[in-house]
Amino acid sequence: MTLPRLNHLLLAFSLILFSSSLLFAQSELLFAKESDWPGFGGPNRNHVVNDAGLLETGKQYQFKVAWRQPIGSGYSGIAVKNDMVITMFSDNKDDYVIALNSRDGSERWRFTIDSTYKGYFGSVNGPISTPLATDKSVFILDPRGKLYSLSASSGEKQWMIDLVEDYQSVKPFYGFTTSPLAYNNMLIVETGGTDGRAISALKMDTGEVIWSAGSDTVEYQSPIIATVDGREQLIVWVNRKLIGMQPASGEIIWEFDHSGTLHPMGTSGMPVEVAEGRFYLKNSHQSGTLASVSATNEQYVAEKVWDTRHLKGSYVVPVYAEGKIIGYNSRILSSVDAETGERLWRSRKPGDGFPIILDNHLIIVTKSGTLSMAPVSSEGYNEMASLKLFDDLSWAPASYANGKLYLRSMSEIACVEIVPAAEVVAGDGPQPGIVPHSAFAEFIEKVNAATDKAALIDEYIAGQKSFPVIEGDSLVHFIYVGEANDMALESDLLGWRFDRGMHRIEDTNLFYYSSPVEADARLNYKFIKNLQQPIRDSLNTNIAFDFRGTEESWFAMPKWQSPSYLEVPTHNQRGRIDTLVFESDSLDGSKKIPVYLPHGYDESDARYPVIYLHGAFGATQMGAIDNTLDNLIGKSVRPVIVAMLPALNRGGYGDYFMRREKYTQIFVNEMMPQIEAKYRTLGTADGRANMGGLFAGYAAAYVGLNHPEKFSKLIVQSIFGDPKTPDANDAMLKNAAGHNLQIYFDWGKYDLRSPLEGGIDMALSGRQFAEQLAAHGFQFSGGEVNDGIGWNNWKHRTGTILETMFPLKDTE
Repeated sequence: MTLPRLNHLLLAFSLILFSSSLLFAQSELLFAKESDWPGFGGPNRNHVVNDAGLLETGKQYQFKVAWRQPIGSGYSGIAVKNDMVITMFSDNKDDYVIALNSRDGSERWRFTIDSTYKGYFGSVNGPISTPLATDKSVFILDPRGKLYSLSASSGEKQWMIDLVEDYQSVKPFYGFTTSPLAYNNMLIVETGGTDGRAISALKMDTGEVIWSAGSDTVEYQSPIIATVDGREQLIVWVNRKLIGMQPASGEIIWEFDHSGTLHPMGTSGMPVEVAEGRFYLKNSHQSGTLASVSATNEQYVAEKVWDTRHLKGSYVVPVYAEGKIIGYNSRILSSVDAETGERLWRSRKPGDGFPIILDNHLIIVTKSGTLSMAPVSSEGYNEMASLKLFDDLSWAPASYANGKLYLRSMSEIACVEIVPAAEVVAGDGPQPGIVPHSAFAEFIEKVNAATDKAALIDEYIAGQKSFPVIEGDSLVHFIYVGEANDMALESDLLGWRFDRGMHRIEDTNLFYYSSPVEADARLNYKFIKNLQQPIRDSLNTNIAFDFRGTEESWFAMPKWQSPSYLEVPTHNQRGRIDTLVFESDSLDGSKKIPVYLPHGYDESDARYPVIYLHGAFGATQMGAIDNTLDNLIGKSVRPVIVAMLPALNRGGYGDYFMRREKYTQIFVNEMMPQIEAKYRTLGTADGRANMGGLFAGYAAAYVGLNHPEKFSKLIVQSIFGDPKTPDANDAMLKNAAGHNLQIYFDWGKYDLRSPLEGGIDMALSGRQFAEQLAAHGFQFSGGEVNDGIGWNNWKHRTGTILETMFPLKDTE
């Protein structure tokens, strides 16, 4: 047989096989062009693939899971190159890069990066950056700043450089996050050096520097390649500027001062190219900016086109399609006109998540693990497919390659196919906010069947004694009546940075959300009107403040009782609040410290025990601690001094957790001596207590347990801790072992927790700290209560605390 004839036969045979496979694919799978998703943002570095040839306008599709495999936690996205799926994760012992077979998820190789990188302040453990894959190598940046080149075939290390040591890069708060970019055999990385090395180009095969340029720090941004004035440019977003560069040489061509903030929500992602020379920056957690770059005779001018507040308060990278920028305004999916920055539409569905665009269809995986699809439209979000894919948190956008989606959560990685929709209508499952077979559910059924719904609703509202409506001792029904397009509930009941849409009775203006709750619970809440306006419940006169001091409403279940000691005293035996001006060379300026002195202090020369109340903002205004002291001292509590300590800087996580050593040194060595020099304290360990809540609760514990020789009493409410690293408190607990400490510790079941972020769960932190106290031999009073966080909640136990720690019978 001649060679040409053999080639013809092979070609014919190949065509037969191809036709057969195509017929099979069309029965369930869809034909798509071969493609890779080599790194962050995909092949075009914009989370958009509009030439996949997979989806057609007007047709219906559904999702089908092809395979799934267990992995660990991390924010790293997924790279897909050839037939390999690559990501990074942590097993809470070590961090890894893993390569899987794209066909079935079987493991090809894994590389151990380092010991697990612990998350900070709400972030989970593990890597953050997304790998970059080429035919020969896989490039990864770990959270500590080590940049690796690995063999794509085996995962073996080829080279490594340390950005901190070699570039003097400053580690961002959450860790190194920027994702490398490949350009003409160069590896381009935002190195973040302030000495002309904000961004660097390296040789892919050796890691040697080709060029470095720019002087600015970098938080969580990544670069892109774009065309400006007909020329390819490297577009670099750093903390203060947007920079256009010649990618081959590193020459800076133009700069734009974007005047952004350093909030993580305003420094995460990359520039979004919306047209040649036009780039959208999510440069602030409160707004975004469109910048325009133009050139005349190669003289470049960069200027602001518009700002918008319709995309803000989110870590999510927006996407661009058909004149629209689509992203998130906090937790609400929103679309703005790329020409004007004006809002086109917004939608509560599908929930807070991460979008990509595939053949002009939005593909969004929500943080709660649901995968959704909708056509890109100027009219709104019209969901056409949805699948509950993961049971835990998902914090990375989908990656698309070769006709399939690759997604991950904090415990799994999955491959999902898009197939023609079956003629099946899924039944509705349980819906949050609806309690069947309750009296309120019966009322809703009655309204739905009524001809005059408004009259029935008016009668019902008028017949209620209070709002929200409490049914029995275990159900609460939140109700809003008024003109609105959308209503949602935010509450301690649900969690922080999280809300639930309320249900509307059809053809009425009544919205509701029902939930079981403990009989002795007391919780704060507010409504979100029309997707963005927080409002109090106008039917409820109970006013409270959240832990940040924002006004909202509160309710209590039947078995909860408000203590009488919070009321303004009716007697004249009241203490007074003096002021000490604290001076320190360690601080910029002085600090005023309010000091409560009990009734009779000025008329006697007696000495008193002292409570050092850390992070005392709100203690009198919201916590009524002065009323509590005046009402209880002399009746059930011995006279006591309370020093209400201000934050040294801005307070919160930074002062009390990250800089706890400095805070402790200033307090123990300077602040406490000045207070005790001015006021008549007992001056003994038995006469001193450290007290605090939330972050300041951790500070109180850190001070007290590390200096048990100076303080024998510890009072902590709603301690901030890291549930991922329960061993973090062992050192201070071991330090205090053997000392006779009296400890009061309580926390709320509904303390600060973030269901969509995973790393903050202060109820869990409370339970773990209680277990640690017991494991180290410490007994404590208090425990878990069905309450939330902040002085509006803590104040209801202040009397118990004082009577436990400073009972009247101990008066000397």
